[in-house]
Amino acid sequence: MKVFVTTLLLLIMLPAYAYSSQAGTVAPDFSLGDLSGKPFTLKQFKGKVVFLDFWAPWCGPCKMIAPVLEEIARQQEGRLLVAKVNTDENYEWAMKYGVQGIPTLLFVSGGKIVDRQVGALPAPALKAKAENLLKAAHLLTVEAN
Repeated sequence: MKVFVTTLLLLIMLPAYAYSSQAGTVAPDFSLGDLSGKPFTLKQFKGKVVFLDFWAPWCGPCKMIAPVLEEIARQQEGRLLVAKVNTDENYEWAMKYGVQGIPTLLFVSGGKIVDRQVGALPAPALKAKAENLLKAAHLLTVEAN
């Protein structure tokens, strides 16, 4: 009975943690390092597209998409940032963003979470996601001006 009650309490509490990761909500600010280890805050990139990659060193699918994310970051430098959040070292951010499985990618544009992907995607799908988000961000910028 104790295990059931604990599990039930966790299930009741999970939506509160997951709320901040819903599409359309403002992404909570934090300070981390980019792919090169250079520190940044999410707020610095409010006008840019950000891929938040929640991963762990022991995660096979995380290792599979890492080179693709690095390539996207190189190709879109200055327009798109890939931020890697090691869930073993930054578990509080995984909880804050409602991450329950890895890899989880949160796509942030204009300071808001616009999409979420749990699990690995093939390289063409990740690259298409980057292009689509960059196009949408550009259209929003044009409309705002």
